[in-house]
Amino acid sequence: MAQGDRIEIDYDYCYQSGECVLFVPEVYRFGEEGYPELVEGGVEKTPTSALAGTVDDCPSGAITLIRGKGG
Repeated sequence: MAQGDRIEIDYDYCYQSGECVLFVPEVYRFGEEGYPELVEGGVEKTPTSALAGTVDDCPSGAITLIRGKGG
């Protein structure tokens, strides 16, 4: 992960397919209402390529990768 990378989930677009949780459970988990939420510390420990993959694979387009320094 590049320093300062972060993930944002737009819950107005998310339709809870679970692709992110299935493929990168160290970053995403299901919250109480069935929407994905970020696992504390998961983004920092995950390679940028894996984070970008969840953006590309999200069928609703609800996930955005905000690139930090060095990204």
